[in-house]
Amino acid sequence: MAIASPRADALGDRRPGVPLDWYDPDEHRRKLAEALNITSGQLQDLVDFTRQHVSVAIYGSMYTSTTSGIYSLGAGWTQYTDFDTKAVTDKGTTFNTTTDSFQVNANGIYMFYFGFSFQHDELNAGRTFDVRLFNNTDSVAVGAPITVGVGRNTPATNFSYQFMFETTQDIEDDDLIVQLGNGDSITGTFDDFDIGVYSIGELRGTAGDFIDPADPSQ
Repeated sequence: MAIASPRADALGDRRPGVPLDWYDPDEHRRKLAEALNITSGQLQDLVDFTRQHVSVAIYGSMYTSTTSGIYSLGAGWTQYTDFDTKAVTDKGTTFNTTTDSFQVNANGIYMFYFGFSFQHDELNAGRTFDVRLFNNTDSVAVGAPITVGVGRNTPATNFSYQFMFETTQDIEDDDLIVQLGNGDSITGTFDDFDIGVYSIGELRGTAGDFIDPADPSQ
């Protein structure tokens, strides 16, 4: 025969779902109401804390072209217009295959990557041309142009590069394009031209509102 413990008798029935003898539902509800009684000032403090310290991830996209038309590069700038394949699903960015441009839809710090294989004419002399990211909405370069060197008597050049840039209200949702040129005369086609952009920083606060960690009061 089981002998009931004096402690078990004092605490009441401990089976799941059965309240203790000393449990007072009204008192419990009163204490819970007190705990949830947040004043408007406390609520604002919570909102401010969230805005200043909670980070939201933003991502990116990648596009490629497996073949291209003929490009004749020279002293001027020429937009690359043969991106036709989405390599990853856009997140936080928008790519327009009609205009071969992309937009970053929230402010932050991004990494931009490009890589290609350029099949071109040969020359018994070294040549160079530049590649740059260009804000086609505001007609201004994003970062410095990158110089590509072409060796003498060389039928093809492979190149890849990446750099960081920070978006602000002035660049968010603008059309960004890839341009080539600003160098020597060279003609050819591009194989496997890839571009990618992805977030490496953080978005703080509401979408499009980048907060400087050094000045979280803004």
